[in-house]
Amino acid sequence: MKTLLSVLVMCSLVSTVHAKSFLYVSLGRDKQISCFETNSQTGELTHIENLTTAGAPGAMAVDATQTYLFVALRSTKGVGTYKIDAKTGKLTLIATQTVGVNPVYLSVNKSRSHIFLASYSDGKVATFPLSEEGKLNVDQGQWFDTEKKAHAILFDPSGRFGFVPHTGPNAMYQFVWNEKQGKLSFNSPKKVIAPEGAGPRHLAYHPNGKYVYTSDELGSSSSVYRLHQQTGQLSHLQTLSTLPAGFQQQNTCADVEISPSAKFLYVSNRGHDSIAIFAINQTTGKLSVAGHAPTEKTPRSFNLTPDGNFLYAAGQASGKLVSYRVNQTTGALTPLNTRDVGKSPSWVQAVTMK
Repeated sequence: MKTLLSVLVMCSLVSTVHAKSFLYVSLGRDKQISCFETNSQTGELTHIENLTTAGAPGAMAVDATQTYLFVALRSTKGVGTYKIDAKTGKLTLIATQTVGVNPVYLSVNKSRSHIFLASYSDGKVATFPLSEEGKLNVDQGQWFDTEKKAHAILFDPSGRFGFVPHTGPNAMYQFVWNEKQGKLSFNSPKKVIAPEGAGPRHLAYHPNGKYVYTSDELGSSSSVYRLHQQTGQLSHLQTLSTLPAGFQQQNTCADVEISPSAKFLYVSNRGHDSIAIFAINQTTGKLSVAGHAPTEKTPRSFNLTPDGNFLYAAGQASGKLVSYRVNQTTGALTPLNTRDVGKSPSWVQAVTMK
């Protein structure tokens, strides 16, 4: 029995050590996805290939099993489904499907039964059933009108409540997802107004499900909301600037990520060209400023690796990708290297195979 147990433990360790990690970058103007393997110890990137897409790629989403990569094809109003090779990281196109709107954001539910999208230019939210092969059933989509400048759709850790930040209307639309029925519906009330001038763009959840954090595009800030877990409604708790004191130049915020440990929040500044770092109070959910890390020009997208040890940020205006090591105690970002990736990188997606 002891021998069998030892073998099982060793197999588990070997499996963990050899788990592959990959990074995918959308290159909008090149109409390509740049694929890399990431070294889980050093953060070093090894280029795998550049894959040509049927339209300008933007937002990406990965299903819970890390089997499929879904890519918004903004210029052709479509969504591409790719299968991820767990050993090589290469992508195989499964389908390219037209959805009829310009998708700015994609997310997938835990069971991979449905995909959700938000359309910035059309002011719409939709959900489509997914086949076992990752294809969208576009004929069975549910559509909802919100307002122009819908910028994201993402569900809380329970999978029941989803929120859609809108920059222009300065609001967060609230949705309820019925997993058993596969139905999406508006919550009541439909929306919560954000702090004046904030313009919420993207959002991230605390793993405990109690707090939601936004990147406020127009306000150059990050806001904290309490998520009431019985009703799925939001109430505002705090808003802090993402800029250092004295900075007076033009700036807008883009992406937001929470560390897997939930100790730190990161928000990108376009103008100051930095990643703002916040510490998270685990009792109140509120933020305190922990620093800034300079990055490439116009950091539209960045992503933390699933283990939280590395952060990769793309400069949309520079066409460069910066790698950072994350200090797990302070949240600080130490730059490792910078590399050219291509024209207009607009999304960064890190994946670790299970």
